[in-house]
Amino acid sequence: MQLNSLSPITIIGFGTPTGGHRAVELLKDGTFSIRTAPNGGGKYKTFTTNPDGSPAQVTETSVNFDSRQRPWFKAAVKSQRAAWTNVYPHIYTGELLVALAEPVYVPKNGNFLGVTYGIRSLEEISRFLRAIDIKTGTVFIMERDQTLVATSSITQKPYQLLQNEKEQKLLKATDSQNLQISGAAKYLRNRSGSSENIRQAEQFEFEINGDRQSVQVTPISDLNGLNWTIVVVIPESEFMAAIHANKVWTILLIGITLLVATGISIITTRWITKPILRLSQASKAIA
Repeated sequence: MQLNSLSPITIIGFGTPTGGHRAVELLKDGTFSIRTAPNGGGKYKTFTTNPDGSPAQVTETSVNFDSRQRPWFKAAVKSQRAAWTNVYPHIYTGELLVALAEPVYVPKNGNFLGVTYGIRSLEEISRFLRAIDIKTGTVFIMERDQTLVATSSITQKPYQLLQNEKEQKLLKATDSQNLQISGAAKYLRNRSGSSENIRQAEQFEFEINGDRQSVQVTPISDLNGLNWTIVVVIPESEFMAAIHANKVWTILLIGITLLVATGISIITTRWITKPILRLSQASKAIA
């Protein structure tokens, strides 16, 4: 499996049943780092990489890492199949992430080999949404409890920075300073009581300082436990100037491609399985 600057995944990796870990991370500057932890857990090591991808300089961090304690490992073991995690912070940088993980077993005897996973950051998902051209409108994704996952807003991140300006804290859509986000979320909360009650695409309108906003809400879910809501908010003044419903549906289709692109993670993570199985079989042959 290859991770490049166009990959929909930020991190790919594998954790062993004894706590060991290997991962490759695509950094914001376009370079890669290799992160490792020993079996049994221990100090987290980070390697810079040479142009050919081989490890270069190594730094041992003060962070203790045990794959068995990570959200992606627990989610895969609990479900015994591919599964999404809730949003959680990067153990090293504090950046908020969401992962799709899958347990790996030996085909012949079903022995558990570990967990492979792919991760995307909330910032990367937001960057995808910002590429959607809706001028004065906003697209945002939230969990069913109205926790923001991503937003197309340039000024409103889907998180708050803590005092150290490094770690990120989850933000409720109703607490957003973006009036389109908070207004739509509050309307949904007051009308439906909970986003959990949204079972199919719905439309509604609300006002911001007398300017009517047209809203489309669509639930997004899959067999691996993904359970999000995508919301498109467009001022009626812009909406009426466009080709009415066609624009909303176009935006929704683009949004749904996010689900498809992210779902590819489950396929790409399985590519990791084959060399792991070969390594296991080779180890047994040597023994």
